[in-house]
Amino acid sequence: MMRKALSAIFSGIGITVMVAVALSFLLWFLGAFLAFGAARPFDTLFGRLIGLAVLWIVALLVVLLLLLRAGKRDRAMADEIVVTADAGQPGGAAYEAVGA
Repeated sequence: MMRKALSAIFSGIGITVMVAVALSFLLWFLGAFLAFGAARPFDTLFGRLIGLAVLWIVALLVVLLLLLRAGKRDRAMADEIVVTADAGQPGGAAYEAVGA
């Protein structure tokens, strides 16, 4: 049970969410101190909310990319399993190649 929870926390999605939460706290509490020359984009509430929205949109895109890649790997593995299972049956390509 604990191992499953830890593997979920330290997966790609878990790390992405933890980094997004940490950056959100930093932006919210220290955003007023961040300046680019004379401009302080996160000094106002509206600026911080826009920054948080952009941050979370990027985090959600990363999670979506990770999920799409995992789905692609799952489909490839399922196709490989089907090909392997077909190879051992009569009429399959590997079965005929062996000459059984």
